[in-house]
Amino acid sequence: MESSTAPFISPVARPAHFDDRARWNGYVERHPHASVYHRWEWGELFRDVYGTRWRPLVAMRGARVCGVLPLVRLSSV
Repeated sequence: MESSTAPFISPVARPAHFDDRARWNGYVERHPHASVYHRWEWGELFRDVYGTRWRPLVAMRGARVCGVLPLVRLSSV
């Protein structure tokens, strides 16, 4: 019996940049549990309208997006 020799590539999380937008949204569109709130534009909306800090993180496996985390920091007074 022959085993797979394809190496497993561990995902790497890093801050996302504007250049990641298309791949980010492509991942969101294909993911069965994603919603409009995961889209790149939603984070920009929060930043622009509410003045929040938006820190998107993207998980990459090679050149492929394998996860997104759209972090938004909200403060209440």
